[in-house]
Amino acid sequence: MPAAFILSLAQLGDPAFLRVLWRALILTLLVFALLAWGVMAMVAHIETDGWPGWLQTVWTGGGGGIAGFLLTGLLLWLGFAGVATGAATLWQDEIIAAVEARYYPAARGFPLGLHREIGLGLAAGLRVLLWNALFLPAYLLLLVTGIGPLILFVAVNAWLLGREYLEMVAARHLPMAAAAAWPATHRWDRWGTGLATAGLFAVPVLGIVAPLVGVAFATHMFHRRAA
Repeated sequence: MPAAFILSLAQLGDPAFLRVLWRALILTLLVFALLAWGVMAMVAHIETDGWPGWLQTVWTGGGGGIAGFLLTGLLLWLGFAGVATGAATLWQDEIIAAVEARYYPAARGFPLGLHREIGLGLAAGLRVLLWNALFLPAYLLLLVTGIGPLILFVAVNAWLLGREYLEMVAARHLPMAAAAAWPATHRWDRWGTGLATAGLFAVPVLGIVAPLVGVAFATHMFHRRAA
């Protein structure tokens, strides 16, 4: 696994990786811009009638704006893994093809086609977003511990992302049902891929390249296990 991770990081300068990175980054930023606008608009329309006087004063004196900013930041942090994964998956075929062309030229898979790529991307992104939303109360409760939300974030997303990325790679080589079952039958690979990717997502700057590294890492793990 360490070797696969190092190879994945080393290929980040590949032109195919950079093309996907810029497209996915632009799409992710557009989605988050819309999300931030929606949250701030929602907070601005909250009615304070019936609230205690002191709370109304705090809210109208800037508390509402601060609450909106904090809520937006929390949603961006929790949602980044899902949105970035969904965005990168739209072009993940290019990443897998680049890794296979360099390291596994005799075992290249077949292109998925735009229809299946979009389907896998949307499904992966939505699953990651929904599971993180379900754990939102736990994230909030663990805020008092300082590092608790980060540990929970890595654990939850390691399990999710490992499945998504391994299935994406397996889909180029196996029938649909077999590809979907591959992560469950290779749990150590799933955890290894997921932990490496979720760990990158947990770091603000490195999170930008996390989806690319995750797909590349899963490609190496799939081929090494298949061999």
